[in-house]
Amino acid sequence: MPRHLPPATLVPSTPQRRRHAPARRSDYHDYRECVRSDFGFTCAWCLVSEPDLREAESAAVRRWSMQIDHVLPRESHAEREADYSNLVLACSNCNRTKSSYDPSRGGGAALLDPTDIAWGDHFDARDGDLVARTEAAREVAQRVGVNHDLKRALRRARAAKVGALLRRVEVGRLESRTHRVTLLRLLDEPGRTAAEREALAAALTGLDGALAPLLDALARWALPPPGTPECLCDERACSLPSWLDEQMLTTT
Repeated sequence: MPRHLPPATLVPSTPQRRRHAPARRSDYHDYRECVRSDFGFTCAWCLVSEPDLREAESAAVRRWSMQIDHVLPRESHAEREADYSNLVLACSNCNRTKSSYDPSRGGGAALLDPTDIAWGDHFDARDGDLVARTEAAREVAQRVGVNHDLKRALRRARAAKVGALLRRVEVGRLESRTHRVTLLRLLDEPGRTAAEREALAAALTGLDGALAPLLDALARWALPPPGTPECLCDERACSLPSWLDEQMLTTT
């Protein structure tokens, strides 16, 4: 049964540790599937996910992508360009906004590393925003743009859409149970013709598929995304990090 994202992703309470350890490659793009899995197909900075981008109402946002971001920019740290421990997954907007900012050069302010620091120690998730609680978090918000208007809209859109689908599924379940009891009672009544029994049985079968469109809609927020390729580490290709895995929902 596919598992899908909740209406809102909770801020990680632990650092986003890398679980993969691929053999070193000269081209960092070769690590793409490892990076996607390590960070749960979710931007390490703003927590917007691949399904959020795909389901965006704005055509411009649907053209965003998840990219490999260098925590220490390759422009000033060429030796770390293909170093897996320097890579995170970032939406193209966060990657572009952060750009080549390097706090180690020119007295720049330190930038929190999501693999070393728990975002939950610095941010609260509130009504589509990542609310900074510390000065270091405010620096991230400014340098990376985690609360860009379109990112806020993406978070709120998922909360509205997934929340509404979950409520409709719950109502559908209650209605289905009520109808099922009624149909079974009618089937048990003596004197039913063969045609009546056939119609009642068909109605019971129809109840089983009544929620299918809603479950299909929820599956659009499934993780890992369907068809995810194997990574360099193969056996970990479809796993999610624990901080995200514990938030995933299964709706049957």
